[in-house]
Amino acid sequence: MRRNLDKNDEYLRIIADVETRWNSSYLAWKRLLKIKDLIDVLASTLMIDPNTRRDGKRLKDINLTDDEWQAMNKLVNILEDFAGATEYLGGSNYTTISLMYSLLAVISNKMIPDDSNVEVIDLTSPNTAFDDDVAALYQSINHYWEVPQEQGMLAALCLSKYENLN
Repeated sequence: MRRNLDKNDEYLRIIADVETRWNSSYLAWKRLLKIKDLIDVLASTLMIDPNTRRDGKRLKDINLTDDEWQAMNKLVNILEDFAGATEYLGGSNYTTISLMYSLLAVISNKMIPDDSNVEVIDLTSPNTAFDDDVAALYQSINHYWEVPQEQGMLAALCLSKYENLN
């Protein structure tokens, strides 16, 4: 644990979850995972002093359980590729279908679930909950971004052909 605390001896700014900012939830959760040990130390330290004991108890009460921390870690790992893709697309001057197709193909290939875990999910229902299920994300990519392979490859070839003309 001491090693993790030594890594966090820098000043970190708050990362807020903002609806209009891509990846803000991912970045906030990633930061929480980075300072998890510090949160635990703070809660324990606050419990020692009678003047801050109530704050320490409150922090322990609202802190995530081990299972919730593990679920958040898995979710951050899943969302990492999506965050990289949105950052790349956001920095592109001319975002085209070929870029999106290529990035989604890479993400989709990383998320191919085991055949034993595949379950059919009704993606037309607004009540579908995705929790942290990789199979659901894989299936939703294939459902919403279904681009025939020939069209996607043609778009990628055309893009590389035009980029070489510059």
